[in-house]
Amino acid sequence: IAEQSGETDDVVMVGAHLDSVPDGPGINDNGSGSASILELAVALSGVETREGVRFAFWSAEELGLIGSDHYVSELSDAERNRITAYLNFDMVASPNYMRLVYGDSLGNVDDPAAIKNLFLDYFAERDLDTDLIDLSGRSDHGPFERAGIPVGGLFTGAEMIKDREAARLFGGEPAAQAIPAITSHVTTSKTSARNP
Repeated sequence: IAEQSGETDDVVMVGAHLDSVPDGPGINDNGSGSASILELAVALSGVETREGVRFAFWSAEELGLIGSDHYVSELSDAERNRITAYLNFDMVASPNYMRLVYGDSLGNVDDPAAIKNLFLDYFAERDLDTDLIDLSGRSDHGPFERAGIPVGGLFTGAEMIKDREAARLFGGEPAAQAIPAITSHVTTSKTSARNP
């Protein structure tokens, strides 16, 4: 965990997990998320921000969100209250991608509409189509959401099938999985916490 201080004591956390499923291509799940937040850290170096930015690289996400769950469980009330948002980056380079923004929460926190709208507005300003995906708690944002911290993030698809509308919006192959190589493992693995 690394932190860049801001003008206030509050922080926005960004995180990604470092592990992958044993038989999966770890370059996407989740080398892509880890590389993305490293690039964000480089881009923000020397930039003054209102809130601090805390970068987290989680272990054992695939075994049940162990790293992020432990981190959140060890936060004091004061530390938890300093975190104004948690942004999760998991699988952001799927070959048959969709540009998905985390949308509706599990109902445990206020609707993270402000976070969602920041991403939607960013892509809309660049004429890039997006779609929403529900927050399912299946990645490292789950422990933060359960603790009442607003969450959001980006995702490019996994075992879901790309329909014709998604293929029209994002290109790629309709009726194909975003990541066919890992789907068979994820859906049969007894050790993965991410089984559908």
